[in-house]
Amino acid sequence: MTDDFDPHLSCEEKKKSKDVPGYISKSIIFDSDRYSDIITPYKIIDIQSLSRRTLSIFSNLKYNIIFESPKYIWQPQTYSAINDINEGYVNDTNRFLGILGLKPLLSDNIRNSMSIGSVAFHRNPFKERISSSSGKAYPQLNINSFATFLNNLYAYSKGMVLVPDINITRIPKMGLTIEPSEYLKIIEYFTTILSERNNKPIFVPIQTNLTKKATEEILVFYKSKRYKNIWINFSGGEVGGRHLSGFRSILNILDKQYPKNDYVLFCSHMQKEISPDIREYKAPSSDMLSQFIGVDFIGSTREPVKGFSADFDLDEYIKKLGFSDKKNYEEARKLHRSRIFDPLSYYYFSPKHYPNLPGKLNRNDLINDENINKSVDNFIKFREIENVKGMVNDGKNLKNYLKNKTMFNESKEIFNEIIDYFPKKTKRTKSLFDF
Repeated sequence: MTDDFDPHLSCEEKKKSKDVPGYISKSIIFDSDRYSDIITPYKIIDIQSLSRRTLSIFSNLKYNIIFESPKYIWQPQTYSAINDINEGYVNDTNRFLGILGLKPLLSDNIRNSMSIGSVAFHRNPFKERISSSSGKAYPQLNINSFATFLNNLYAYSKGMVLVPDINITRIPKMGLTIEPSEYLKIIEYFTTILSERNNKPIFVPIQTNLTKKATEEILVFYKSKRYKNIWINFSGGEVGGRHLSGFRSILNILDKQYPKNDYVLFCSHMQKEISPDIREYKAPSSDMLSQFIGVDFIGSTREPVKGFSADFDLDEYIKKLGFSDKKNYEEARKLHRSRIFDPLSYYYFSPKHYPNLPGKLNRNDLINDENINKSVDNFIKFREIENVKGMVNDGKNLKNYLKNKTMFNESKEIFNEIIDYFPKKTKRTKSLFDF
């Protein structure tokens, strides 16, 4: 890559909350005349919301709609499918779209909409690995053939492109899934391919579960390449605890590198709720907290992948949770996965217990139809983020508004960690990569 890397968008700080320091609103200006300016924080819509039945909901919105399909690639059969596409003679784009979950035939019907795939590989895809639990082999993808996957990703990413990420973690007795130096070489290769004949904003990845040392190494490299569009992968983690600490570490480094705050953050793969319990009808929100910590684009949620050992006993697990049989467990699991955000409390509620449900909505549809469920949930969240943005723009007191939310009243630690958090001011020092 050269020093002439073009981010294809620009931003400037527009407004800060007068009483919640983490809330920052920016104006995002796209190079393309097709898309109007966006004022952040801005809610991205999970593409699972979109179906023929829900198309009219989004077609009537007077906003730029940005759809995202978050994809965590961890199953051997998915690696095999990608390998088949890359190594074949005919580019099977339908199969590619199926893997990523993108829906161009629907999203293209919505004027000025964008759609993107956020891809994270659970391990280095260019090394063979055998699963310790199942014994299944993950095929080693050929990095030279991987351009087909990247070109498809670029072609079907409308409005902006997110460079695929690779999970960096430590596996017992096996070490790191990928070394940071190798990680950066691969990410740069991905970015180079995606940047050829490019006219879209490209976002490079970083994870929230890394040490300060690794975080700094990655961001210093990005600064040297003039990458200012960053997609932050929460790896299925909550907006809290170590992932919040990791996010703030990223923010501190970026603030030193770019004192004008002219970087853009796309955060995704966040856990929807905080410590959700299958036996409870409500859970504190996680993803909706991201609007108060400095996020620009609030991406889609993803539940963490939970592995089970070979001797895992499902019946014993169901009994331990207190369910009488598998049928009751599966019913509870369906409700557990279908909770919807409530802006009056900032809790997520099961459709059966959702307060003040509009009369037009059918509770059974919200439980049984994933598209309906996600469209309602995403629409409510989109509207609440716009509501909060309007309050800040009007100079209203945000902290008092949030104090009246039941979740913050009942979870003071969340309020203190997110809303009442005052960051330390850090002095910017010149680095080797200042230009």
